[in-house]
Amino acid sequence: MRRSALMVCAFTVTTACSRYELRRDTCDPVETPEPHSGVAWRYTADAHRVTGQVRDLDGNRLRHSKVSLAAMSPPAQFSRNQLSDSMGRFVFDSVLSGRYIVSVRMLGYAAARDSVRVARDSGVTVTAVMVPRGMMLDGCGYGWVRVRKPWWKVW
Repeated sequence: MRRSALMVCAFTVTTACSRYELRRDTCDPVETPEPHSGVAWRYTADAHRVTGQVRDLDGNRLRHSKVSLAAMSPPAQFSRNQLSDSMGRFVFDSVLSGRYIVSVRMLGYAAARDSVRVARDSGVTVTAVMVPRGMMLDGCGYGWVRVRKPWWKVW
């Protein structure tokens, strides 16, 4: 039985040898282990700069990922967000020395998060590797189900 993501109307569509009906899905939630994405970083010569790229497990660059950089120390209320470019790259300029949390999010992937330290005389290059994660948009609900019947019983 094949299900499609089309869930718009509540009527039956009839074709020559089969029909599609909107039926209530009776699925039970399945417990699956949560995948983990990772962040790796290293020091660079670019002072006060955090650069990086976002990739998937196959090494493909992921564009338009949300990248956040937030200070860990309470006195410095530093927080910046941006999207990675079409090549999966991002740059945060004028970052003061200290400890920061780098987090990367993208729809369909598990979030990646790690702490980095920006030194007075160096910057940080970050590589985030994102792991695909299955998504359930509305849980169990209604969906199109193809019902095969003989042509004389279609109507």
